[in-house]
Amino acid sequence: MDIPGDDLVTMGRGFCSMYDGGAVGADINEYVLEEGGVGFTVEELVAVHGAAVGAFCPRHIDKMGS
Repeated sequence: MDIPGDDLVTMGRGFCSMYDGGAVGADINEYVLEEGGVGFTVEELVAVHGAAVGAFCPRHIDKMGS
């Protein structure tokens, strides 16, 4: 994955904002599947999602599987 660090942080914080707005894991999964292939693979987006929640908003870890 050759993505500038600032872009990864922005994307990660975006996942947290989605959770803050009431999203659940299924909402994020839908977003990831829609955006996969548009500059990122699904695998890359899933990796960023997991790392971002763990680093930026661990309060939402319980929502990742819902």
